[in-house]
Amino acid sequence: MGSKVCPSGHYVCSQCYHCSAPEALESICISTKEEDPVRIANLCMTHTSFQDGSGVYGMILPPVIITALKNQSLIKPSESALRRALELSGQIKPDFFTDRTDYGISHGAGIAIYTIMTLLKNSGAAAASEGNYGGNPNNVDDRDATEYSDAWIRYLMMKTGGGILSTLMKISRTDGLPCPHQCIYVGIKTVLSVVKFNLKMMPKLWKIKCMFYRKSSGCTKEMCPFYPAGIH
Repeated sequence: MGSKVCPSGHYVCSQCYHCSAPEALESICISTKEEDPVRIANLCMTHTSFQDGSGVYGMILPPVIITALKNQSLIKPSESALRRALELSGQIKPDFFTDRTDYGISHGAGIAIYTIMTLLKNSGAAAASEGNYGGNPNNVDDRDATEYSDAWIRYLMMKTGGGILSTLMKISRTDGLPCPHQCIYVGIKTVLSVVKFNLKMMPKLWKIKCMFYRKSSGCTKEMCPFYPAGIH
């Protein structure tokens, strides 16, 4: 079997090199035992499908988050649940809006929250405290996870997406174009924050250091919170 060199300098087989974005994500997320969502995301972003700065980046977030939480033993999704998240993520398409805001990351974050809360609801896991994240649309306190309302799920989905866009507004490049890697990292931090404070989980998140700064022509370097310290 032939091989090629990926953007990180690693040799990969031709089958992996030429597979589609959904196929690459599914292969990585089903097989990896990695607990760090950033490392999983970085591996996904080295695939050829994610080298052109398109809105397809948005489909990375849901399977990466679900996989990391599964490997941290916080949720127990089946392969079919992971594939469903991938299927929903596949609906995120490149367009004028996504390419100039967040590459569909806020959309992907909503899918991640929806998938996690659906898993909790169906498993009867511990409840979220609905008042912890900027209001309670149902005027109730802690409840059993089986009683999650559609309104509450939608509320957290919208709050998560809004939090991502708000953060990106503060750290975006001066030319107005977002960095896809920065968007992914902000998305991961925001989703895990919601998971921690609303879903009573304790996800692990290691310090985020961008591994793509040498390859990004528009890198803002020290202006980016994910730029590795000590690099000049």
